[in-house]
Amino acid sequence: MNTVKESGELFASSDMYQALGEFLHRTTPELAAALCDGRFADDIASILHELGFADTEASLLTGGFSELLTSSDEERDKLFHAVRRDYTHLFSNPQFSVMTLYESRFLGGEERDPAVQAHSGTVHEIGSLYKRAGFESAIQPSEYADHMRVEFEFMQVLRKNQGISAESGDADSYQKIEDTVQIFFNRHLKKWAVPFFEEVILKSKEDVYKTVARIAIAFFEKEFDEGALSEQEQV
Repeated sequence: MNTVKESGELFASSDMYQALGEFLHRTTPELAAALCDGRFADDIASILHELGFADTEASLLTGGFSELLTSSDEERDKLFHAVRRDYTHLFSNPQFSVMTLYESRFLGGEERDPAVQAHSGTVHEIGSLYKRAGFESAIQPSEYADHMRVEFEFMQVLRKNQGISAESGDADSYQKIEDTVQIFFNRHLKKWAVPFFEEVILKSKEDVYKTVARIAIAFFEKEFDEGALSEQEQV
């Protein structure tokens, strides 16, 4: 039987998906400012605390952000451009980027060809799951369903709604959402989330992405471990 999570932990999980998603598109000046003045690190530390991480572990995971603290506009602009260059190096230039943000391409096969990706089995299956869950992405019109940021947006919504169900004592709604979460984990996120961020650590040039990747790995190890059921057990 799945572990029933408290609403605070579910809301924190939703917030973590949102925070991680900020690094899966081009860096904004607002994100650079939050990194430089410590707001982002404080938010992540608070989320980790709500998720049950010890203060010492949260400090270790967020430690890489401490070197970014500055009140200098010049240093903030340097960070903004450095992180944006690293995003391009990692993900966004089809000519030379070293990684991909799409599940189907990351896992390989013929779906690496963008011309056939829209009709791939992975994109179709994920899209059907979104539809059954009543999820409409604000990002997906410009991205395929298997883009990591869209998948994180889906999980952000699911965990938020599950937190609302837990808070109101709606056990049926809670379990229905949990069943969808575990199906999505087993069919998709468990296959590529941790390997993806392990590759980010190896291939990123900036400590910002390495720090975010370490936080993501620790988060997913906890997400995937707690109360997970196989699809056979869910039936």
